[in-house]
Amino acid sequence: MTQNSNSVKRKLFCYFFLKLGNIHEAGIKAGFPEKDAYIEGIKTLELPTYRTLPVSYTHLRAHETCAD
Repeated sequence: MTQNSNSVKRKLFCYFFLKLGNIHEAGIKAGFPEKDAYIEGIKTLELPTYRTLPVSYTHLRAHETCAD
């Protein structure tokens, strides 16, 4: 997984976590492998970069459409 790909997945995780309230499900929806989804979610939540992440709603919707 490239650094850029990982960054996109972490941003998507944040969106899905806020939407779903479930770390494992948010990790899967963001594109992490099912076996790693929970731990990657926890790692993301521990990173200062993703604690406050300003992103437009339209931008997130575009990613959600791509993730489906």
